[in-house]
Amino acid sequence: MKPVIGTQIAENLKGKVSVLTYAEIDSTNNEARRYIQAGLIGPALFIAEKQTGGKGRLGRTFYSPEDAGIYMSLAYPLHASYNEALRVTAKTAVSCLRGLQANVNAALSIKWVNDLYFGDRKAAGILVESVPGDLGFLWVIIGIGINLAETEFPEDLQDIAVSLHAQNADRNAIITSIISDLLWELKNLSDTTYLETYRAYSNVLGEDIRFGVASDFEEGKAVEIDDQGALIVEKTDGTRIRLSSGEISVRKQLGSVSADEEKEAEHEGPDHTETL
Repeated sequence: MKPVIGTQIAENLKGKVSVLTYAEIDSTNNEARRYIQAGLIGPALFIAEKQTGGKGRLGRTFYSPEDAGIYMSLAYPLHASYNEALRVTAKTAVSCLRGLQANVNAALSIKWVNDLYFGDRKAAGILVESVPGDLGFLWVIIGIGINLAETEFPEDLQDIAVSLHAQNADRNAIITSIISDLLWELKNLSDTTYLETYRAYSNVLGEDIRFGVASDFEEGKAVEIDDQGALIVEKTDGTRIRLSSGEISVRKQLGSVSADEEKEAEHEGPDHTETL
């Protein structure tokens, strides 16, 4: 694959962010956090050729072999309301979709809330973390991992992850496209036009799903994504519930329930659900 060139990306982005590149690092999200804690001023983009401890949601790892994907984190100082901040993950998914569509020939979809799928397996993941700022703003660390050219995955990922088989992809162009779009979305958090794309490319709307509530699991149908990006689920008893975070599993993709499916459906942190 063509090498990642930080100076080229910085120039393409017209100096809107500082760009730091690494041959190898534990995690670009960790590095972004370290820079913030050391007094980072202004947005910064951290890009690695390889991660030895790539971070996924719920304490999982993100497989990040050398010269096979895009592993990056954007540290961004956010001045926004709580409801606006909730849009960051969904907006990032849309920016990733647009950036990949402009540069890679692959039919992609979005699995609520933070994954891009190629067929029935995961091709890209997003992890958003936050760090309080000193002047009333919130730092968000937006981690993005994309499986561009992996030729094989560890055994435990072979039925879950997929490569886009884009060995000749220009990573500099893809990164520029994604981050340029994402910077606009973050600057315009109140704008909700991204939801048209988010809904149109959703692979969960209309599907039977399984989701976690507290320590239990329930089933229902994903019927709507509201204007805050929350998923509206109609339960089997006809009542509706609003999920603003967490993870779901699509039953059509997974077939019969298994222990692995229940793990995938585990809810992140405290419940973010409302009965409608």
